[in-house]
Amino acid sequence: MSASKRKWAARLLCVAGIGAAAFALAASEGMRLRHLAVPVLVEPSSIAAPGAAGLEEDGAALEPVLHLGTRVAALAESDRGVLAIGLFDGGVMLWRRGEARPVAVPEIDGRRRFVTALGWSGERLFVATYAGVLELDDSGRLRGVQLDGTAVESLLVTQGRILAGTARGLFARGASGGFEEVPLTTADGEPVRPIALASAGGTLWIGTPRGVYSLAPGQPNAEWHPLVFGRPASSTNVAVAIAAVPGGAIAGTDEGGISRVRGNDVRAMRFAEGRANAVNPGAAAEVGGCAAFGTQSGVVVGSMDPQSARRFGPGLDVTAVHHGSRLFVGTAQGDVYALDPERVPCPPRAPRPG
Repeated sequence: MSASKRKWAARLLCVAGIGAAAFALAASEGMRLRHLAVPVLVEPSSIAAPGAAGLEEDGAALEPVLHLGTRVAALAESDRGVLAIGLFDGGVMLWRRGEARPVAVPEIDGRRRFVTALGWSGERLFVATYAGVLELDDSGRLRGVQLDGTAVESLLVTQGRILAGTARGLFARGASGGFEEVPLTTADGEPVRPIALASAGGTLWIGTPRGVYSLAPGQPNAEWHPLVFGRPASSTNVAVAIAAVPGGAIAGTDEGGISRVRGNDVRAMRFAEGRANAVNPGAAAEVGGCAAFGTQSGVVVGSMDPQSARRFGPGLDVTAVHHGSRLFVGTAQGDVYALDPERVPCPPRAPRPG
C-alpha cells in the first residue's frame, strides 16, 4: 500500500472511531448532544431517558368550551371575564361566557395575525405578534401598535409593568405608552434573549435558549441557571415556558421535560413518554403553588418538590394554558377547554427535613 493510501486509511479509521464514540455517547446522554458539535447516528428522542421520572395520570375531566378549528397560541381572561384567544395565523378572538361564538377582532392582518402571547391590563388587551405589540380595548378596537415590525416572542403583563421579549432583548412599556429597551445582560456582559417570562415577589424569571435567568430587585445583572448542569440534569437548556411559584420557578423545555429552579439548586424531570417532555412555547401557568404546562401529550403539572408530576388530557396537544376564573386550555386542533382550578392535580409536596 502506498503512503498516500495508508494516510487515507488512517483517516477513515479515525472518523469511524469518532462515529462509534458519538453513537455510544448518544445512547448514554440522549438529547444533551444537541448542544455539542458531535454527530449522532440515532434520533435522540427515540432513546429511553435514563432515570425517567414517573408521570402520574389523573382523570380530571376538561369541559369543552369552544371549537375554533385553528391552532390556539395564547389565552388570557380579563377581570370582567372576557376571554381573549390568540391564534396562529388567525389574529385574536374575544369570548364572553354565555355567548355561542367568539368575536373576531378586525384590523389585524399580515404578520400580526401570528399571535405569540396575550395579557390584560385593566380593560386593555396587549397582544404579542410576529410584527409588534398590539393594544386593544375590551371591545376589540385597535388602540395602538408598539415595536412595529418586531417579532415579539414573550409578554408579561403584571401590576404596574408590561414587558415584551424579542430577539433584540427585553422592552418595557413606559409612561408615554411606548416600549423602551431594558438593559439586560449576564455578569459577563452577554445579552439575554427572553423567550418566556414570569415574575413573583419582584423577581423576574426569564426562559431563554441558554437556560433560565433571574433578575431580583436591585440586582445589576441577570443570574444564570443552566438546566443542563442540574442534579439531575436536563437534556436541553431551551426553556420555552416558565412559571413563577413560591420559592422559585419551574421551566418547561422544548424536549427535556420540566426543571425546578431554586437558586443554584436546579433539578430536572424527564418523562418516559417523549411527547410529554415537549412543552409548547409559552404554555405555562401557576396554579395553587404548582405549575401547569401544555405539552404535546396533555397538561403536565409539577411542583417545587420534584418527586413526581401529574398529567391530565394525555390525548391533547396543548398549546396554551391560562389560569383565570378557571384553568383554560387551548390545543393545536383549535379547541378550548376549561377546568376548575381546585381540580388541577397538583403533586403532593415532599416533607421538609426536620
